[in-house]
Amino acid sequence: MAEKKRKKRLPSQYKYDQSHPTVSFRLPAPLHDRLKQHLKGQPFASFVICHLEEEEAQVKARVEQLAGERDNLKATILNLRRQAEELGKQVEQRHREMVKPLEEGRARLQKEIDAWYRREKAYHEASLETLRSQVKEAKDEVHKAQLALVSVETKKKVVEAETQQWLKERETWVRQMQQATEFINRCPWFFCHQCPGAAFNQLLLNMMNTVTSLAPGGEEAEDNSRPNESPPSGSQTSS
Repeated sequence: MAEKKRKKRLPSQYKYDQSHPTVSFRLPAPLHDRLKQHLKGQPFASFVICHLEEEEAQVKARVEQLAGERDNLKATILNLRRQAEELGKQVEQRHREMVKPLEEGRARLQKEIDAWYRREKAYHEASLETLRSQVKEAKDEVHKAQLALVSVETKKKVVEAETQQWLKERETWVRQMQQATEFINRCPWFFCHQCPGAAFNQLLLNMMNTVTSLAPGGEEAEDNSRPNESPPSGSQTSS
């Protein structure tokens, strides 16, 4: 059996095959029939090329649309940024307009508070100085009163001591006067007014009456001593 000789492919054919590869695929029979009806004798390669070009054209149109929308979006973003900046400036301006009266009012109130504080501080400092001077004067008065009290207590003790001494002396004098009175009552003829010692006797009698009147119950003692002021009539006649 003689072998068939293969035709040698030309370099141009080989290059064409490399640049135009074959596409082969299988389809279900119904879909294949639909494709043949749609092609209507048109080569499948032309159909594919046409659809690819249409698809590419649609893609380019979509890309251009998206690019335009992107450009429009960029412009919109820039516009919105400008509007936002303008609104920010308006907000800052409005904020300054609203804050300025508040700042002025706060500064005015602060000045009034500072002035009131200075007045109150000066008034209370003056009152405090007055109170301090009054307290100092009161302390001086208390110190003087304490010194006077000490002096009075000392004088009181001295007076009490002198009073005790005087009471002791008075008791001694009272006893002596009582003894003298008893002596006069027992011996009335020694105290006659016509005797040479009548003046001395009268002086002793007056002293006795004075001391007796200063003693407790002095009025009773004075009343008791009054009958003894004049000696009985028998003593006068006897002297």
